[in-house]
Amino acid sequence: MRSLLAGAGLDADPALERAQSDELRERLDADSRAAVERGVFGAPTLFVGDEMFWGNDRFELVRYYLEKARS
Repeated sequence: MRSLLAGAGLDADPALERAQSDELRERLDADSRAAVERGVFGAPTLFVGDEMFWGNDRFELVRYYLEKARS
């Protein structure tokens, strides 16, 4: 992991410390609970408004909904 972070131009020690912090652990738990409450059951899951799209084969459909929402 350290070599990957270094290859990305990041300082590995602070990045790894932050990744293991209580703050991020609590945030991940809260985000996971919110996702389950919203009906997420796999990844990737994307939402456009209340419309849920699951699976990377749905990216084109998500693009359509985003363009429709923009107009």
